[in-house]
Amino acid sequence: MRSPVLVPRAHEDANLARFFDVITCSDLRYPGGTTASICEEIKAQAAVGYRSGLAHVASPRIRARLPFSPRVTACLQTGRAELVADAGPVHTRLLIIRHPAVLDRPDVQTLERIRAERVLLVVNQPPADDADPEPYYDLDRVRANLHGLAGLSALWAPIGPRVRQQLLKAAPDLPLLARDWHNVIDPDEWLVDRRRPVDSRPVLGRHSRPDRKKWPDRRADILRAYPGSAEVCVQILGAGPELRWLLPIIPANWTIHPFGSLPAKRFLAGIDFFVYFTHPGLIEAFGRNGLEALASGAVAILPPAFEPLFGPGGRYCAPGAVMGIVRELYGDWSAYLRQSAAGVEQVREHYSYPVHVARIRELAGPPSGQPAKTPRNPGRPRRTRVLMMSSNGAGIGHLTRLMAVARRAPEGIEPIFATLSRGISLVRRQGWLVEYLPSAPALGIGPAEWAPFLMHRMREVISAYHPAVIVFDGTMPFWGLVQAMLEQRGLPFVWLRRAMWKHGTGAENLARSHYFEQIIEPGEIAADVDRGVTAGSRQGVLRVDPILFLDPHELLERHEARRELGLDPQVRLCLIQLGAGNINRIEGIAERISDSVARHAGWQPIYLKSPISLGDGAPTKGLRSVTGYPFARLLRAFDAVVSAAGYNSFHELVAYGVPTLFVPNQETAIDDQAGRAAYAAREGLALCLDGHGSGAVDEAVNQLLDESIRTGLSERCLQHGFGNGAAKVMEAIVELAERCGHGRRLDRRVGR
Repeated sequence: MRSPVLVPRAHEDANLARFFDVITCSDLRYPGGTTASICEEIKAQAAVGYRSGLAHVASPRIRARLPFSPRVTACLQTGRAELVADAGPVHTRLLIIRHPAVLDRPDVQTLERIRAERVLLVVNQPPADDADPEPYYDLDRVRANLHGLAGLSALWAPIGPRVRQQLLKAAPDLPLLARDWHNVIDPDEWLVDRRRPVDSRPVLGRHSRPDRKKWPDRRADILRAYPGSAEVCVQILGAGPELRWLLPIIPANWTIHPFGSLPAKRFLAGIDFFVYFTHPGLIEAFGRNGLEALASGAVAILPPAFEPLFGPGGRYCAPGAVMGIVRELYGDWSAYLRQSAAGVEQVREHYSYPVHVARIRELAGPPSGQPAKTPRNPGRPRRTRVLMMSSNGAGIGHLTRLMAVARRAPEGIEPIFATLSRGISLVRRQGWLVEYLPSAPALGIGPAEWAPFLMHRMREVISAYHPAVIVFDGTMPFWGLVQAMLEQRGLPFVWLRRAMWKHGTGAENLARSHYFEQIIEPGEIAADVDRGVTAGSRQGVLRVDPILFLDPHELLERHEARRELGLDPQVRLCLIQLGAGNINRIEGIAERISDSVARHAGWQPIYLKSPISLGDGAPTKGLRSVTGYPFARLLRAFDAVVSAAGYNSFHELVAYGVPTLFVPNQETAIDDQAGRAAYAAREGLALCLDGHGSGAVDEAVNQLLDESIRTGLSERCLQHGFGNGAAKVMEAIVELAERCGHGRRLDRRVGR
């Protein structure tokens, strides 16, 4: 390893490279406290004008192929820090290398490009402890590598007193920073109103990574610290298979939340006492979860080893004494509040942002006044982003509605898409950014496995794009989506919820309505016959006109549309569009309809192939097919249409006055296409196919191709006229973004 870089440089040398006040180097994929601590320090630095850089060096402890932590991505996206990547040399006053493991077998290329005046190695954990026979890192190798980079000028900064003791025991001559490099936090972001208990009985809780070392090694100690008694509630965030090994039978008063399923802030707001005991051989370097608990105002009950860190802020005991402290403070709430206030005061005095800024100033001098800014759209004005998320569905209706709304976005709004649909290429062709979220069937997994996958993907998307509003179009707010929503305090979610649900379906879906700040219902022509659950649940729902992708003036005239499709200008054409055919068999009915049309002199059937159809072409041999998106633009090429009765097709055909025979898809899970088509027939807006037999098909086609009937249907549709609700939806989204964009925190109830 070469050693030309980490030494003091003349000031003019800084002008030859990009300059940062502070660069933090670590493995930016760490999922837990290391990354949380780095990002808190970055936020504290950015707030006073320090220009911060982040450099990634892979740790040998992380073998999986993981992306950067969402916290890191957020720091980069918000401009609080800039990624030090492959762009030539950089200069910094202070290089902080976080976690010794990144120097165990480091990727030197990143480090050798950094010219630092001072170097600090923050030691997050000792080389080893009694709870794990495998060392966390090789102390001698880390020491040699650090010396090769920085010479004798580098300082080692233990994160807490227990790490300091272990380092001094292993290498008494290490050049240690005089004070421990404690983690920091902003208590104002975490503090919870504790004037009253959470529940009618004490609520004890703990959160940590799912790791056997994070639990006491004896079952009796676990149950002493977290009693299986109706006297208390116990909330656990971050338990995995290791807990089942230690405690095969989980007590009935325990509630277990998987790791990452709730944000720590929300979890801590739901407990009175933070109780944290671990394997006796584990040397807990600092205990960031305890710091977070104190900042929230929860009373922390901890082993005596934490007293040098948190002093009067916590209560310290063995597992068997936990319930004595709980009964004492829960029975005297004024005493509880005094202990809570002592914890918050300890955080403010020793672990807040000003503490970190003071130590940075001591090592790196005052801020340069050039905080890093990373514009998300270089050369363009920053625009407010709206994330449009669609479910999969039988076709592309959900996605099309969102794109219809996105087309009406004003100049200051930038729509971004995330979808489960196979129609992602359609979004890209319209010029929008889109993220693909594979559904459970697409991944070949079950709902239980898919929910955490969706939650993590939504976290990544939200962290990457920082939307001001998220709009979901689908009939089921998936549990993975709901979990991701619950983490986003202050970010409004909108449900664009189509009506006409089949009678007796969707009650479970509708029960998740309260997670949304706003519900918008696209207009439904057939609303008078809507017997679904949404028809009785419209209180507070914003109802708009039907949503159309195109306005009537955007459709091509007959001769232009036929020329674009390469169709005979003289023949009368009947378009057959029965959907993608991915959830129902359309070959038989399509063949009967096309044969029936072809038997009429002067008529030609044309089949519309859905852009997401899994088939290769027309379902009937010899039947000509066309495709395109949005195909509504070309509808005037046709004299008649035979169509499924999905929301978008139905309202387009009625709005544009196209004579239509509706063939409702009976295989949809929730959409009541039969009710919609029957209403249109009753009102004289269209014909409806009542059966799929040859006789019924021939009779319906005969009526559709009768010129007088087609004229009557077209006139009736145009008389029915309605507006396009897409612009109204976008107006509501913009208004919501403005209303919630000033730090207002939304109250989303969590179902229990």
